[in-house]
Amino acid sequence: MGSDRRLIELRHTYRHGVLVLLFDGPEFAPVALARATFDPGSAALIGPHVTLTPPFAEAPTSTALDRLRTIAAAHLPVTLTIGGTARFPGSDVVYLRVEPRDPLVRLHVELLATGLFATSPWAGEAFAPHATISEFGADPVGSQRSASSLPAVETVARALAWVAPGDDVPFATRALLA
Repeated sequence: MGSDRRLIELRHTYRHGVLVLLFDGPEFAPVALARATFDPGSAALIGPHVTLTPPFAEAPTSTALDRLRTIAAAHLPVTLTIGGTARFPGSDVVYLRVEPRDPLVRLHVELLATGLFATSPWAGEAFAPHATISEFGADPVGSQRSASSLPAVETVARALAWVAPGDDVPFATRALLA
């Protein structure tokens, strides 16, 4: 698919946004560099992150955002380790593992139970928290080799970010939910 078409589809699919954990401290600079090197299109849309939900089914109301804040507050903060490279079976998606998995799976399941999100095949227990290095890159073997040399990073996730495409397509934070 052409780059312009992919951007149009992403803009449409994610028009109401999605909930993510954003990682923007200096310790994530090597992750951002690996993303920019091996998947510059995706890296230009959003920095290092873990996507926790499918896209919103419709634009969230202030009441819905308050409900999501309550859920986030019950699960965060959580200390995470981001590191160790993997690929999804049968896929060129290269990612860093996120551990421990269980707290994020529980958060994910509770968020989806609100009914605010589109359906997804990776929902519920099938959800695998990860930080993507290369999704649409041309060199999955090279990106996996490069990502495997990245040091693991321990971080404390304190808030969910509601992000959605901005006017110029890159995702912009609409609200922090903590």
